[in-house]
Amino acid sequence: MNGKAPMLLGLAALCGLAAMWGVRSVLNREPSTDVPKTLVLVANREIRVEETLTPEMLESKEIPTEMVPSGALTDVKQALDRWATIRMLPGDVILDGKLAQKGTPTGMIARITPGMRAFAVRVDEQTGVSGFILPDYRVDVLQPRADLPGRADVILENVRVLASGTVFESPEDRSIEARTVTLEVSPDQVQTLASAMQNGPLTLSLRGLNDAAIVAVKPEPEPEPEPEPEPLPEPEPLPEPEPLPIALVDPPPVMTETVETPEVQEAPRRLTIFAGLRAPHTRLVGPKPEPEPEPEPDANLETGVGLEARRPFRLDGLTIDADAIPSPPG
Repeated sequence: MNGKAPMLLGLAALCGLAAMWGVRSVLNREPSTDVPKTLVLVANREIRVEETLTPEMLESKEIPTEMVPSGALTDVKQALDRWATIRMLPGDVILDGKLAQKGTPTGMIARITPGMRAFAVRVDEQTGVSGFILPDYRVDVLQPRADLPGRADVILENVRVLASGTVFESPEDRSIEARTVTLEVSPDQVQTLASAMQNGPLTLSLRGLNDAAIVAVKPEPEPEPEPEPEPLPEPEPLPEPEPLPIALVDPPPVMTETVETPEVQEAPRRLTIFAGLRAPHTRLVGPKPEPEPEPEPDANLETGVGLEARRPFRLDGLTIDADAIPSPPG
């Protein structure tokens, strides 16, 4: 067993030496000259937006043909007298899409994509995200609801910013105090924004880098109106009675008021009687009233003193002789 150990150590050392020789040969191998290359234009310094290209800003550089981007310029004459539409850093390949066409005026009109429109939205420190909305950023446009506090309607999403105020490129301090933000929208979106501005101010929401997702926001359900009370059913009209034939219609009874005449009761008549030496007394002739107490007899009846002689008297307008009236018996 002791004889095999030196043999294994020697074999391991040989394998290590072979690996080291292989790695060194690969590192020292000269690059193959068979890779095809293409000469392209690159920027030799920073090129700002709307800056017209000159030969001093450009240089030629060979890069593998398979790494050449689409639209790369290969001749200096293709880039002269054209201004940059976006910012380019040193070493960036000059692309035809990064340059405006010759004779194109500088300014906002050159930044608008064909078929799109520029629309300015008024902002303040709050609705403009404190001035951090810069050119070529992406924003969402919202409108707060006056009838539902705490809610807002999403008008547009993922809209490109053309300018912040009058600035078309991002400044070095990464912040702009602007009162307006110019958006790049389609003709249909122009009508949407113009109509929304009639309902109130708009606010902008800044999107993150490479965030182009469209989020479907469910609209807030409108409050249901209170149900109106159901009207009461109209009463059914009563059927009209059929008219009876004229011959069968009895005349209405004549209502006669009967007036009861009070019975006239004959008043009693008083009759004074003188009889001899008796004291005169009075009697009622006719309906008898309630009996009246008789007067007490005069003390002079028996003596006859103080009695007046009988004389004629009148009864109901007739003269009656008292002597003609017979005296009562006894």
